[in-house]
Order: sequence, then C-alpha cells, then structure tokens
Amino acid sequence: MLTIPIITSAALGIAVLGLWGSMIARHAVPELADGRPSIRFHIGAELITGAALLLGAALLAVADGPVARMIDAAALGAILYSTVNSPGYYADQDNQPMVAIFGILTLAALGGLAALLSA
Repeated sequence: MLTIPIITSAALGIAVLGLWGSMIARHAVPELADGRPSIRFHIGAELITGAALLLGAALLAVADGPVARMIDAAALGAILYSTVNSPGYYADQDNQPMVAIFGILTLAALGGLAALLSA
C-alpha cells in the first residue's frame, strides 16, 4: 500500500514549502539580506524538492506507476539529503531543538522511502 509514502511525501513537501515561505515572508533569512548567492541556490533546491515531493505524492495517489515511483523516490532522496545536511547550520548556532526536528524529519524521509521501495 502506498499510503505511507503518499502521506510522508505530501507532509514533507508542505513542510519544506511552508518553512521557506514563512521564513522569507518574515525576512528571517539573514543570508538573503547579505546578498549571498549560495542561499539563493539552497532555497531554489529546497523549493524544487518540496514541489517534487508534492508531485510524487499526487502522482502516486492518482496512478501508481514507474514514473510516479521514480519521481517520488528521487524527491524523498533529495529531502533525505536536506534533512541530514541542514541541521549543521542550526548546530553551529547551538539550536538543539532544530537539530532534533531535523532528526525526526530524517526518520520520516527514511520511512517514506523504505515504504515506497518495499511496496
């Protein structure tokens, strides 16, 4: 059953897009104000990942097939990379609650990917 990967991908996609939308709207990304190009690439990659997660979830929900599974697996792989890489930023700031949240998100991404690959 694809319920777990669909829910996981949709929830993670909404979370990624919501987080960045909220942070940008609140001007809570100091690297943007500093004009750092690297943050623009990072945000772009995260927005593509969020959109791919939603697309993968939608395609799996409508018609399970090899293309839907490939897109969702790639999106889950991308969010897995992000959830392992991004906590370093918060660890540098000694923000342990955010590091813990990313740990939980990593487990969710792994669970969604495992469920997708075993279905």
